[in-house]
Amino acid sequence: MSKKLVAILVVVFFALSVVAAMAAAAKIGDKVKCAVDGKEITVKADTVKFDYLGATYYFCTAEEKALFEKDPAKYLKPVVPAK
Repeated sequence: MSKKLVAILVVVFFALSVVAAMAAAAKIGDKVKCAVDGKEITVKADTVKFDYLGATYYFCTAEEKALFEKDPAKYLKPVVPAK
């Protein structure tokens, strides 16, 4: 495996770990951001959510959840380490 590929895999793994930590399950009353449109949501018992790669993501609508389920990578922003 090339050094470049290993470096890319490390960055992707790190990014997913950070995103998972940031998207940890919230409690009722907590403020979270919709994983699709970024709007702030107050978590309620019936808030639309989806578990992906060990993290819980929240959504304004069921339609946004469906968009996320089809292509999670589109909505997960990679973390790029500082140079």
